[in-house]
Amino acid sequence: MGEILCSNHNNNEAIKFNTEAAKYYSEAGREINARYSYLDLSINYGNTFDYERCFELIDSIKSIAEVENDSSLLGYCFYIKYRFKFKNKEYENSRTNLDKYFAMSNYIKATAGDSAYKSWLCVLNNDYDSAKIILTKLIPEKYDNVTKAIIYFANKDLNERLGNFQNALRFSDSIMTCSDKDTRVASSQILVATQRDLLD
Repeated sequence: MGEILCSNHNNNEAIKFNTEAAKYYSEAGREINARYSYLDLSINYGNTFDYERCFELIDSIKSIAEVENDSSLLGYCFYIKYRFKFKNKEYENSRTNLDKYFAMSNYIKATAGDSAYKSWLCVLNNDYDSAKIILTKLIPEKYDNVTKAIIYFANKDLNERLGNFQNALRFSDSIMTCSDKDTRVASSQILVATQRDLLD
């Protein structure tokens, strides 16, 4: 339930279900499942802009993962933290957590989306040379619309900062195209239908 509601951007309701999931997993002695439920809960809090609770939960689970040497759980903590530090405009902190996430490649495979975020963070942290190197390896046409949009945002910001405003406008148009396609796809997704049927 929590996953369905979160996928449909109904995070306030998802908080209730993920809280219950963590509680029931703990009562059943399934602590690892409870920890992942708490991380799902941190995502819900982050999506509702309650970053204080979001980071408190992530840090508490991260401490447990470090003590127990649970690399998969630790990697997931870095993954969530870099995303929400980015959303909270803490770009330097976001890049630190992203670098830690990439350093765990033996346990978790980073995606093209993570590389796209890394390029954007390089731009936002004034590391234009690194951003260019990453962006030359990312071919938008190969990826889904979300990853494409991140690549386009990184390129737009990079070109704006370098004074290439015509290119920046071109990437802005590409962002709008991705957004339009995503809206049309989301309206027909099975998760939307699932939530609709559940509420009915």
